[in-house]
Amino acid sequence: IGFLLKSKQYLTKASYLGHDRANNNLGFIYEKEGNIELAKKYYQKAADKNIVDAMNNLAYIYHLEGNTVLEKKYLTDAAYYDDDYAKYRLFYIYKEEGDFESAEQYSYHTYDN
Repeated sequence: IGFLLKSKQYLTKASYLGHDRANNNLGFIYEKEGNIELAKKYYQKAADKNIVDAMNNLAYIYHLEGNTVLEKKYLTDAAYYDDDYAKYRLFYIYKEEGDFESAEQYSYHTYDN
């Protein structure tokens, strides 16, 4: 537990100094600790600086919360930066919703026929 505390201290300092990936890493730690609101706060800071991993992490949290609108928003943001995971997820979300026109935008990134 000392390692985790020290990690949070260093990441917090790095975040303060403007290291954008530190915010994503802090979000991950808070998510694993069960502090979802703080996780979202730090993921959002990183996503605002175009850190694609943070966009995907926010999408995952909103997926778990059942908020499809925000899940798709953050996946779309990540897909804009050509993230294959985000495109894959968007394809399946739109396909499940029956929105085949939107799904088609992302279909070439899957192996599904």
